[in-house]
Amino acid sequence: MPKISHVVDVFVTPEKLFEKITDFENIPKILPNIKSVKIISTNDNVVITEDEVLLMGHNSIQQVKHTMDKPNRHLAEILSGDAEGSVIEQIFEKTEDGTSVKINADFKLKGKLKLIGFMVKNKIKFGLETAIYECADSIDESDS
Repeated sequence: MPKISHVVDVFVTPEKLFEKITDFENIPKILPNIKSVKIISTNDNVVITEDEVLLMGHNSIQQVKHTMDKPNRHLAEILSGDAEGSVIEQIFEKTEDGTSVKINADFKLKGKLKLIGFMVKNKIKFGLETAIYECADSIDESDS
């Protein structure tokens, strides 16, 4: 299935971007393909969420384990749903102009999504990139 390695540069601090990306309950306000997020459990730097997401035109409920090493790394492991077994890693590095986010993702798709998975690598890459830009754009300039 699709493996992605990509870098996105934005003009906000790593701390502010990390805070925005890991504010799970407010993510649906920023990213329209995430319909809802409910926090199931929290333990130190690990949060389990139940998300309703729109994946390639298909609604899916999934549980996700988020491991956070603030403000440098966010690892999302999809525990259930149509993308079960998928892993998305975001590494935040401070740059002169803001933040460079390295995205490493390995997607495992099931059901209807498995049939089209080989055709959507660029679409998934674009979605991951757009999520970073949308989060960065939602940060108040005076806060960064």
